[in-house]
Amino acid sequence: MPVTTMAKNQRAQLRYFQWSPDFEKTKPYELLLDNIPDDFPVTNFETSPEEAETIHDIRGMEKSFTLEEHGFCIAEQRLETLVFDQDTIENIYLPQVEELLKGLMPNIQSLFIFDWRLRSSDRKLIGAQFEGDYLNLADQTNRLFPAEAVHIDQSPVSAYKRVIYHMKDQAPELLRRKFQVINVWRPIHHAVENYPLAICDASTVCSDRVIAADHVRRDYQGESYYPLYTPGYKWYYLSGQMEHEVTVFKTYDSRPAGSAKVGCPHTAFKVPDVHPDAPPRESIEVRVLVFFNS
Repeated sequence: MPVTTMAKNQRAQLRYFQWSPDFEKTKPYELLLDNIPDDFPVTNFETSPEEAETIHDIRGMEKSFTLEEHGFCIAEQRLETLVFDQDTIENIYLPQVEELLKGLMPNIQSLFIFDWRLRSSDRKLIGAQFEGDYLNLADQTNRLFPAEAVHIDQSPVSAYKRVIYHMKDQAPELLRRKFQVINVWRPIHHAVENYPLAICDASTVCSDRVIAADHVRRDYQGESYYPLYTPGYKWYYLSGQMEHEVTVFKTYDSRPAGSAKVGCPHTAFKVPDVHPDAPPRESIEVRVLVFFNS
């Protein structure tokens, strides 16, 4: 079935963090662990749909958005592989990501890919990966369902922690430079018809309207930001996004030069009028520490 390339805005109720007075005493958290006692909550916060918002289709306007002013951009790069096992991703796809970023940001001194994830909206596939009630997140070939809560992957505290954790002895020198945490997202196998990625213009987000939450794994504790619903956010997506169309967005910038002061909130959303035979969304995302010469 052909995918339309005509611009089409969507209206959707996106899921946002729900504030509770309890968080004045207890920090929000989520446990991504196995063997959690049945009587211990895996999370102490909720996300719920808020007022419907317009998600503007940028089809035909892809070149109008920049990392400096909006926190995201759309790049084009031919996909070099149709296979997405671990060896192929690490040996063929990740070097493509490095090449793409170096072309977008010529002032890069070095970069370090610290995570990649595959996602699918095929619930049967997701369910088949579980071992009882547990999905092994250490196995990166396990698909995750598209994230349906508005979030920013790394808080400033977590961004610095990532540098220290991954770069070890190099960290003190690298932290004296400007650095960013970048996410590189693209569809695989076919164009996206449902659960596209919605990106919020980072210049419309205020730092006093985001909540930090801990994400605890067996070998690492990170911290993410969850924006509170606020009228005035500007949301965008690329309809019918294809494999060669790559969304690049900032999670953190140590010294933002433009109007995008906070990382880009993002989320998947369900398209209301999608064809019932539309294939599941399949995508890959790569998280990168990028260090600059100055």
